[in-house]
Amino acid sequence: MIKAVEATGGELYFYPKFEAHRNGEKLYYDLFRNLSRQYGTEVSIRARCSKGLSITEYFGGFGVRNSIELSLASIDSDKTIGFTIRNDSTFKEDQQVYV
Repeated sequence: MIKAVEATGGELYFYPKFEAHRNGEKLYYDLFRNLSRQYGTEVSIRARCSKGLSITEYFGGFGVRNSIELSLASIDSDKTIGFTIRNDSTFKEDQQVYV
């Protein structure tokens, strides 16, 4: 079963033994940041690279996806996406490759 945070790229905060006088300001700024930042919806991401290289998987706060294209419900400026590149060829020392 996929957790909601993994499916949506959402946020989860934990304030142990919450007390308003101690954690109230932190809660305020966390909430303010979540409500005021810009975000995109219905996101489709596809990493491209030079011939001889290939993308094998995407990973991040949404879990691991093994496909050519990554689709997310939403994304914002605080999210990070990574991917694994496989070298399928031999390159010359001075040859340039692109990702």
